[in-house]
Amino acid sequence: MRQRMAAGAIEAADAAAFPEGNTLIRQMSDEILQGFQRLGHAEEETQESLEHELRSVRSRMDAEEESYMRAVRKADEESGEWR
Repeated sequence: MRQRMAAGAIEAADAAAFPEGNTLIRQMSDEILQGFQRLGHAEEETQESLEHELRSVRSRMDAEEESYMRAVRKADEESGEWR
């Protein structure tokens, strides 16, 4: 109990003697929190960007496959092999 009271008294004395220190600590804590929030937003944006790029690549691959299959069918039909 005495230790808690002594620790509390020391903290109160520090806060009274160095108010700018407490303000600095709060500002640093806020900046760290904001940094984590920005990092989280950047991660979400990166994930969305990667998902969009993956959809685009898949779409292009599907279109190329369709085009190739049409060309194969046309070549087979022209040669009489398509049934």
